[in-house]
Amino acid sequence: MANIRKIEGKTGTSYKVTVTSGRDITGKQIRHYLTWTPEPKMTQRQTEKALNAAAVDFERKILEGFAVDNRQTFAEYAEYVMALKERAGTKHRTLEYYKACLVRINQAIGHKKLVDIRPGHLNSLYENLGERGMRKNSGKATLIADMAPIIEAKGYTKEKLAKEANISATTVSAITQGKRIKLQKAESICAVLDEDITRLFTVEVNDEPLSAKVVSDHHKVIRIILRQAEKEMIVQYNAAIRATPPKVPRTEADTFQPEEVMVIRDALELEPLKWKVITHLLLVTGCRRGEIAGLTWDKIDWHNNTVKINQALLYTSTRGLYVETTKTGAPAS
Repeated sequence: MANIRKIEGKTGTSYKVTVTSGRDITGKQIRHYLTWTPEPKMTQRQTEKALNAAAVDFERKILEGFAVDNRQTFAEYAEYVMALKERAGTKHRTLEYYKACLVRINQAIGHKKLVDIRPGHLNSLYENLGERGMRKNSGKATLIADMAPIIEAKGYTKEKLAKEANISATTVSAITQGKRIKLQKAESICAVLDEDITRLFTVEVNDEPLSAKVVSDHHKVIRIILRQAEKEMIVQYNAAIRATPPKVPRTEADTFQPEEVMVIRDALELEPLKWKVITHLLLVTGCRRGEIAGLTWDKIDWHNNTVKINQALLYTSTRGLYVETTKTGAPAS
């Protein structure tokens, strides 16, 4: 039987519903709590009726095994699920992408209680993600000043600047060669050098809406998190399954035609052997760049003329360069 206690607070009246369900290993009773607040302008009779119904429903959920927690927010639970996925062996790069999506997701629904999330909340989020201005740090920056004397005057080397700005040394080299870099990296460099970004770079900001594919990826992350909550019987259903993400249009693969491959092959004759080998492997195997870059001598069978592809050389800003198994985990020859 649920126990109900009335609470008078500064913001009004609420009720604390307590349900017990057995004892833990120490013999202490396991208690579950629900805070229920009546709707404004409810009569006493309406309040009693709705409160009793909420208490009965709460007790039923506990008896059925639901670990109802009406205080935990989506952002809190999402952090727990990400840690769970990492322990389960989800690839580092995949987790990094999930966390990048969660930045936008948490801005919209991170504060909401997990048990309160409904399909309508998610549909509103997907609609907002499809509007202009949702691309954070998506601009590009191109150097317009001579960086070398500025770096020297500030007492830095390229290597030291890269380290303190938390970027790679190749990015610093790319800047000095006049190549465009991400706006976020340019901002990091200017922060270290204590320079106004407009003095060193021209900035191009991309305010195009997120693609349907990217919005769909955000939906996928929410679905994964709520699926875990449903699995752990924290929520009764996965609201993401009942939501309506944008339809991702199918696109045809952009592949090289035979005559284009012939032009590439002929052009390779003027290049160093390293680039010849890499490009020929890309053309013949269809592997990803990281898979070719991660190839080691022990993966080559000279007797049977086969190459085993089961690892890739990857990079993330948090880990740097690292080697990981291929996306599918299945070796290709």
